[in-house]
Amino acid sequence: MPGSLSTLKALCAAFALLFIVAQPAAGQLSFKPTAEAVQEDKLLKALKEGDKITGRITIPDQMAASLIQPAGRDWRDFQRSKLPVIGGVAILGMLALLAIFLMVRGRVRVEHGFSGKKILRFASFERFTHWLTASCLSCWRCRASTSLSAGS
Repeated sequence: MPGSLSTLKALCAAFALLFIVAQPAAGQLSFKPTAEAVQEDKLLKALKEGDKITGRITIPDQMAASLIQPAGRDWRDFQRSKLPVIGGVAILGMLALLAIFLMVRGRVRVEHGFSGKKILRFASFERFTHWLTASCLSCWRCRASTSLSAGS
Protein backbone atom coordinates (compact mmCIF):
# COMPACT_ATOMS: atom_id res chain seq x y z
CA MET A 1 0.00 0.00 0.00
CA PRO A 2 2.73 2.59 0.80
CA GLY A 3 4.40 1.77 -2.52
CA SER A 4 1.23 2.48 -4.48
CA LEU A 5 0.79 5.82 -2.71
CA SER A 6 4.30 6.92 -3.64
CA THR A 7 3.67 5.78 -7.23
CA LEU A 8 0.47 7.84 -7.28
CA LYS A 9 2.34 10.87 -5.97
CA ALA A 10 5.03 10.43 -8.65
CA LEU A 11 2.38 10.17 -11.37
CA CYS A 12 0.65 13.30 -10.10
CA ALA A 13 3.96 15.16 -10.03
CA ALA A 14 4.75 14.06 -13.60
CA PHE A 15 1.27 15.10 -14.75
CA ALA A 16 1.66 18.51 -13.08
CA LEU A 17 5.09 18.96 -14.69
CA LEU A 18 3.50 18.23 -18.06
CA PHE A 19 1.02 21.08 -17.53
CA ILE A 20 3.71 23.48 -16.33
CA VAL A 21 5.99 22.81 -19.31
CA ALA A 22 3.20 22.85 -21.93
CA GLN A 23 3.36 25.73 -24.40
CA PRO A 24 0.52 27.31 -26.40
CA ALA A 25 0.01 26.24 -29.99
CA ALA A 26 2.01 28.06 -32.66
CA GLY A 27 -1.18 29.65 -34.05
CA GLN A 28 -1.82 31.34 -30.72
CA LEU A 29 1.60 32.97 -30.56
CA SER A 30 1.48 35.21 -33.63
CA PHE A 31 -1.17 37.76 -34.51
CA LYS A 32 -1.05 39.58 -37.81
CA PRO A 33 -3.96 41.98 -38.21
CA THR A 34 -5.66 42.16 -41.57
CA ALA A 35 -6.88 45.31 -43.26
CA GLU A 36 -10.34 44.76 -41.76
CA ALA A 37 -8.90 44.72 -38.25
CA VAL A 38 -7.12 48.03 -38.82
CA GLN A 39 -10.34 49.63 -40.06
CA GLU A 40 -12.14 48.19 -37.03
CA ASP A 41 -9.60 49.91 -34.79
CA LYS A 42 -10.31 53.22 -36.51
CA LEU A 43 -14.04 52.63 -36.00
CA LEU A 44 -13.54 52.04 -32.28
CA LYS A 45 -11.49 55.21 -31.93
CA ALA A 46 -14.12 57.21 -33.83
CA LEU A 47 -16.91 56.24 -31.43
CA LYS A 48 -18.21 59.09 -29.35
CA GLU A 49 -18.67 58.88 -25.59
CA GLY A 50 -21.76 56.84 -24.78
CA ASP A 51 -21.96 55.09 -28.16
CA LYS A 52 -22.08 51.34 -28.39
CA ILE A 53 -21.54 48.95 -31.25
CA THR A 54 -24.42 46.61 -32.00
CA GLY A 55 -24.80 43.84 -34.50
CA ARG A 56 -27.55 41.81 -36.10
CA ILE A 57 -28.47 38.61 -34.26
CA THR A 58 -30.92 35.75 -34.79
CA ILE A 59 -31.57 34.78 -31.17
CA PRO A 60 -34.46 36.24 -29.15
CA ASP A 61 -32.23 38.02 -26.62
CA GLN A 62 -31.75 41.51 -28.12
CA MET A 63 -29.28 42.44 -25.36
CA ALA A 64 -26.80 40.04 -26.98
CA ALA A 65 -26.66 42.32 -30.05
CA SER A 66 -24.58 44.84 -28.11
CA LEU A 67 -20.97 43.99 -28.96
CA ILE A 68 -19.10 46.85 -27.28
CA GLN A 69 -20.51 49.07 -24.56
CA PRO A 70 -19.03 52.29 -23.18
CA ALA A 71 -19.02 50.92 -19.63
CA GLY A 72 -16.85 48.04 -20.77
CA ARG A 73 -14.34 50.41 -22.36
CA ASP A 74 -14.32 52.58 -19.25
CA TRP A 75 -13.70 49.57 -17.01
CA ARG A 76 -10.89 48.35 -19.30
CA ASP A 77 -9.23 51.76 -19.22
CA PHE A 78 -9.53 51.91 -15.42
CA GLN A 79 -8.17 48.38 -15.08
CA ARG A 80 -5.15 49.18 -17.26
CA SER A 81 -4.27 52.62 -15.91
CA LYS A 82 -5.45 53.33 -12.36
CA LEU A 83 -6.02 49.89 -10.84
CA PRO A 84 -2.35 48.77 -10.95
CA VAL A 85 -1.31 52.00 -9.20
CA ILE A 86 -4.02 51.62 -6.55
CA GLY A 87 -3.05 47.97 -6.02
CA GLY A 88 0.63 48.82 -5.72
CA VAL A 89 -0.05 51.59 -3.21
CA ALA A 90 -2.30 49.26 -1.19
CA ILE A 91 0.34 46.51 -1.06
CA LEU A 92 3.16 48.88 -0.15
CA GLY A 93 0.93 50.61 2.40
CA MET A 94 0.11 47.29 4.10
CA LEU A 95 3.79 46.37 4.19
CA ALA A 96 4.56 49.75 5.77
CA LEU A 97 1.79 49.27 8.37
CA LEU A 98 3.12 45.81 9.24
CA ALA A 99 6.66 47.19 9.59
CA ILE A 100 5.43 50.02 11.84
CA PHE A 101 3.42 47.55 13.95
CA LEU A 102 6.49 45.31 14.31
CA MET A 103 8.63 48.27 15.39
CA VAL A 104 6.05 49.49 17.94
CA ARG A 105 4.88 46.13 19.32
CA GLY A 106 8.03 44.07 18.83
CA ARG A 107 8.27 40.31 18.56
CA VAL A 108 5.88 38.09 20.50
CA ARG A 109 7.90 36.16 23.10
CA VAL A 110 7.13 32.65 24.33
CA GLU A 111 6.99 32.57 28.15
CA HIS A 112 8.72 29.26 28.82
CA GLY A 113 10.61 28.77 25.56
CA PHE A 114 9.96 26.32 22.77
CA SER A 115 8.99 22.75 23.70
CA GLY A 116 10.95 21.13 20.90
CA LYS A 117 7.91 19.26 19.55
CA LYS A 118 6.98 19.78 15.90
CA ILE A 119 3.49 19.33 14.54
CA LEU A 120 3.00 18.42 10.88
CA ARG A 121 0.53 20.96 9.56
CA PHE A 122 0.35 20.01 5.88
CA ALA A 123 1.54 16.82 4.20
CA SER A 124 3.72 16.94 1.10
CA PHE A 125 0.84 16.00 -1.19
CA GLU A 126 -1.32 18.79 0.22
CA ARG A 127 1.46 21.32 -0.34
CA PHE A 128 1.93 20.02 -3.88
CA THR A 129 -1.76 20.35 -4.77
CA HIS A 130 -1.91 23.83 -3.22
CA TRP A 131 1.02 25.15 -5.26
CA LEU A 132 -0.16 23.37 -8.41
CA THR A 133 -3.54 25.07 -8.14
CA ALA A 134 -1.97 28.45 -7.40
CA SER A 135 0.43 28.21 -10.34
CA CYS A 136 -2.33 27.12 -12.72
CA LEU A 137 -4.56 30.01 -11.69
CA SER A 138 -1.74 32.55 -11.95
CA CYS A 139 -0.78 31.24 -15.41
CA TRP A 140 -4.42 31.41 -16.49
CA ARG A 141 -4.69 34.99 -15.22
CA CYS A 142 -1.49 36.02 -17.07
CA ARG A 143 -2.64 34.44 -20.31
CA ALA A 144 -6.13 35.92 -20.01
CA SER A 145 -4.79 39.43 -19.43
CA THR A 146 -2.29 39.20 -22.31
CA SER A 147 -4.94 37.87 -24.71
CA LEU A 148 -7.30 40.69 -23.69
CA SER A 149 -4.62 43.32 -24.23
CA ALA A 150 -3.57 41.80 -27.55
CA GLY A 151 -7.14 41.73 -28.81
CA SER A 152 -7.95 45.36 -28.07
